[in-house]
Amino acid sequence: MWTCCTKLRFDGVMVSRDNINAILQQHSGKIVEEFEVKFEFDSKLVDHLNGLVDFVVSSQTKKMAFDLVPTNPVGLLDRYRFPFERFDNGSISRLQHIQLSFASLELPPHFSGFLNLRNLDLHLIRSTQKDLQDLLSQCFNIEWLSLVRCHIGGEIKVTHPLPRLLYLRVTYCDITKLQLNAINLKAFMYDGMRHPIDLGHALVLKEASLHFFGSVHLEDALTTLPSMLPCVQSLSLDAYVPLTTLSQVSSLLKNTCKFSHLKYLQLKLRLYYHDSGNILSLASFLRASPCIEKLEIHPIRRLPQGEYGYLKNMHITGFVASTGELESLLHVVESASILEVLTIEAAGMLGKDIDYEGRLKVEELTRRYLDGIMLRNTKLYMA
Repeated sequence: MWTCCTKLRFDGVMVSRDNINAILQQHSGKIVEEFEVKFEFDSKLVDHLNGLVDFVVSSQTKKMAFDLVPTNPVGLLDRYRFPFERFDNGSISRLQHIQLSFASLELPPHFSGFLNLRNLDLHLIRSTQKDLQDLLSQCFNIEWLSLVRCHIGGEIKVTHPLPRLLYLRVTYCDITKLQLNAINLKAFMYDGMRHPIDLGHALVLKEASLHFFGSVHLEDALTTLPSMLPCVQSLSLDAYVPLTTLSQVSSLLKNTCKFSHLKYLQLKLRLYYHDSGNILSLASFLRASPCIEKLEIHPIRRLPQGEYGYLKNMHITGFVASTGELESLLHVVESASILEVLTIEAAGMLGKDIDYEGRLKVEELTRRYLDGIMLRNTKLYMA
């Protein structure tokens, strides 16, 4: 027998639609502070989902989560259009936490924003540049913002101050620029292409993790990053960084830009085999970090290129994206000049079954290291 409670969570695998409706009926007119649903999106469920949103509106909910990610979302374009128009001023002002996965955002005219929203977590969201910017511009009290694998197709530019924003994560989103005015930001995580990033005068930003696709030249890293992160104390940089020759090291060591407060530096570098003789150029990071206390360097070597001129199809199973596996994969892909199909089946560590999140992590890591290396006409299949 269900009794009224202030927290409701439904897993579509475990609870039928009829049971959900019965439970909601039992809680009709009651206060439900936290409401979460998790099941795979199907266009046939739109009316049911809209009914759940109506329940959120009427139940004075403060924390709302709609996790609708299918088992295999790759290639699926149809998403749940989240009905913002169903919210009234009262329900909008009460919401403090929103988590949406596999939905599309279309703001209604004259949308006033979630004035008391503290936490916004968007995953696999489709939105226009304008709608997302308008949404963020009106979240004046937001403290925690995460955008993961969101389709924006343009820049994220929020000029209105977000003085309460403390944590920002932008991962694998198709954006061309990121610009926020977050003067009190403390932690920043970014995974994606090397696009312009402007966080405003984020003078209290202490922790940053940057994973860039493609290459980042040392000169760029040592001039752009200190100005973008002037007070960072902990920095992790993951990128392909072409190392300079000894004749160029002296000019790098004269660089006047400094990580004045940096204490911990982690470099996850993808290096060409012929760069191994230029490892001394990494000393320029130390020269630019006078307060450094701990340094970690984790290179991913790129082996000498071979010639696999007849290789057209490659199939790998049990792939966990370890350092050795990535090094071998890069070597073969670089050397296979007519590779047409590359199939990689992910596996869990120690032979264990891998879940969706684990498979996604292996896929993202693999695609990151293959970016700019694999031929454009090579078809990559991840399973």
